[in-house]
Amino acid sequence: MSAHGDAMVEIDHLGKHFGSEAAVQDFSLAVAAGEFVTLLGPSGCGKTTTLRCIAGLERPDAGDIRIDGKTVTSVKRAINRNPEHRNIGMVFQSYALWPHMTVFDNVAYGLRVRRAPGSVVRERTMRALELVGLPDMAGRYATKLSGGQRQRVALARAIVYEPKVVLFDEPLSNLDAKLREQMRIELVRLQKEVGITSIYVTHDQSEALIMSDRVVVMNKGVIQQIGDPHSIYARPVNAFVAAAKDTAKLKSRSGISRRCASPSPAATVFRRGRCSCSACGPKTSWFMPASRTAPMQAICLKEK
Repeated sequence: MSAHGDAMVEIDHLGKHFGSEAAVQDFSLAVAAGEFVTLLGPSGCGKTTTLRCIAGLERPDAGDIRIDGKTVTSVKRAINRNPEHRNIGMVFQSYALWPHMTVFDNVAYGLRVRRAPGSVVRERTMRALELVGLPDMAGRYATKLSGGQRQRVALARAIVYEPKVVLFDEPLSNLDAKLREQMRIELVRLQKEVGITSIYVTHDQSEALIMSDRVVVMNKGVIQQIGDPHSIYARPVNAFVAAAKDTAKLKSRSGISRRCASPSPAATVFRRGRCSCSACGPKTSWFMPASRTAPMQAICLKEK
């Protein structure tokens, strides 16, 4: 966990019930400025409820939430700031774009609600569209865009007013496999370039391991393990985390992995060594099996 003194988002002992069912139990996490943290778990594990509490879309039953050092939720002190007063951006699974607005107007909407001057609206909106690679689409209506383009517009809208934190609620789940892979790389590139603190929700193990600085594995409202992708993959703390990571192939955070052209026979699970294949060259790399059924296949996690 990040040191609280350096944290952009601090969550202390968060709890949320729906009737008699505990959706989130005693959840505590500190997210550093510029960090990309993913909440990972199956449907009903509490990850989206946690995200909605951070956003101010759900009122928790217990705990405190601070963003950039300011308390936005405190159950004991009866504080619960509205979403628009939390200085956050959010990207939804359904994109949530206005169909009757152009791309420019969709992205500019948050700035106009905040009564930004016209010159600022245009400058920031076009800059956000350039960051997501859509400056030429500004005059097109949202209904005329592909799924990937709509997701880029939603991302531009979330960052255009320069929030302290961006929340992602399974934003890639509606995309096909190839486009989802491309958008993973684009999201990480943009997050690194802008340096914005990000909290990402997904049930996709590969997505979490590829994109994140740290992963929070959840089950039945309870945190099971917090760690960097290598730790989650190599050292699961219990059977649930081990089962979750077994379906994923670990890659580097840039979204690029390299399968050895001729895996070294000496490569073993979670062993550091030198790859002798022609594709990777003589460099230090990490090796692990591509699957349990193919233990001699190895993946070089370090970029070439």
